[in-house]
Amino acid sequence: MPSRTVVVASPHGLGEEAAGRFATTARAQPARVHLVVADGRSAQARSVLGVVGLGVTAGQEVTLTADEHEAGADASLDVLAALLAQDLEPDDEEAVGLEA
Repeated sequence: MPSRTVVVASPHGLGEEAAGRFATTARAQPARVHLVVADGRSAQARSVLGVVGLGVTAGQEVTLTADEHEAGADASLDVLAALLAQDLEPDDEEAVGLEA
């Protein structure tokens, strides 16, 4: 089973907003990906509620997995791992609708 391990970079972990951005990107991928935390709990990457429910915090290491027989598994994992490695939360100006 292909997988990628990544440290979550968003300063507030995968809260509602960051999880929403992550899940939206996951839904655009050809393969179904699971997000797995250290204690073995997992969620479909496409599910905002599932991802939020894992309680992932900033700096936490997580693993992304996909079925090797699913088309686009490696590419989907690469995209989602790269996404988690960056800050998914908007800066304060974006949050209030201002342009930099």
